[in-house]
Amino acid sequence: RVSDTSEYGVVEVDREGNILGFQEKPEPEEAISTLANTGIYVLEPEVLRYVPEGTFFDFARDLFPRLLEAGERFVGYEGDFYWSDIGNLSAYREAQYDVLTGRVRVRIPGEKRGESLWVGENAHIHPSVTVEGQVVIGRDAVIGRGVTLAGDVTVGSDCWVRPGATIKRSILLPGANVGDNAYLEDCIVGHGYDVRPGEQIRGGALIRRVR
Repeated sequence: RVSDTSEYGVVEVDREGNILGFQEKPEPEEAISTLANTGIYVLEPEVLRYVPEGTFFDFARDLFPRLLEAGERFVGYEGDFYWSDIGNLSAYREAQYDVLTGRVRVRIPGEKRGESLWVGENAHIHPSVTVEGQVVIGRDAVIGRGVTLAGDVTVGSDCWVRPGATIKRSILLPGANVGDNAYLEDCIVGHGYDVRPGEQIRGGALIRRVR
């Protein structure tokens, strides 16, 4: 179940789980349900008969209502499990943080050191680095002298964080390079992007190389 239905398609089911109807991203006051239409769909191959060729055909808007109109047996399951729709930058960062804090159990790559640091193979971390919070450092990454990693931080493989840089609650995708004394907060640095020395980036930004 979701608190803001305007972000999701929702589905209405009866007590036996039979699906009664769908709405695509309704406003909360107009929603027939707060149960998000998501997860895993298990369909018989015969369902493909309802899908026309050569045109865009959406599950929730087109296929599912057609199955209901045809009187097909169609049921839903309300699960009590972790689920995240990584459809925007905020949700992507939140999912990363949920992994690091243990809210969702996945295998974090690398050797765990202490309670909150994971270090990948051949990663190099200067002894003067300050680590505060949950931090993952990918394989072959280099973390220079006097760097501060604070909050939930993910440093991807082959990243280079130069001396004096500060990274707070941010994600560095593989191959990113952070210059000397740069400051990053609440942002995502794209694959292979070079953050200039002394540059300050904050506020939920996505920084990536434009080709």
